[in-house]
Amino acid sequence: MVPVEVTGMRFALMVVMVMLLVGCQKQPASGTTSTIAAAASQPSTSAMLRPTTGPAVSTSPRATKLAAPNPFAWPQSVKTRKELLATGHFPKKWTELTHNGMKIAVAIEELPTDSESYIDVYGYVYNLHFTEWRQFFAVKIRGAGDILLRHDKAAGLLSVRGAANNDLNGKPLFTFDLSAVYDDRSYVR
Repeated sequence: MVPVEVTGMRFALMVVMVMLLVGCQKQPASGTTSTIAAAASQPSTSAMLRPTTGPAVSTSPRATKLAAPNPFAWPQSVKTRKELLATGHFPKKWTELTHNGMKIAVAIEELPTDSESYIDVYGYVYNLHFTEWRQFFAVKIRGAGDILLRHDKAAGLLSVRGAANNDLNGKPLFTFDLSAVYDDRSYVR
């Protein structure tokens, strides 16, 4: 890395860029001085506005948005199908199958819309150690109209194909190799 001397207008532009990247919309509390210039010049400083007195306070609006849970997201794990339905998700189809002794479930949810189709497909494996269904994939398919789920037992592949009267009919939209999934059976005593 080549050191670059930053003076005058370049420094002001760099400070503005850092403020935009950090999302500084608030000024630090009165009686404190911020160290934005230090943040711009020190590579080890995180993307936070650090007052010289008191604890580090994030002023980035993204920090709170990223921490908030998504009410539309499917759960990463559930104990039962009944618990999944209690979250407010109602899959159009819930298919359970086995692969190499593992229990696999696939949920297909059609989202209500007045335009193109929105179909989400979620794969779960039953984790024997934690005795719960754990999500191992989530796929969002747009504009397919309808889909067909296929399980090729010999090849160990799970695939989704288009099944509507459109140009995606019969075409493979998604394929997953189930050999990449594990149910933690070695941890069960």
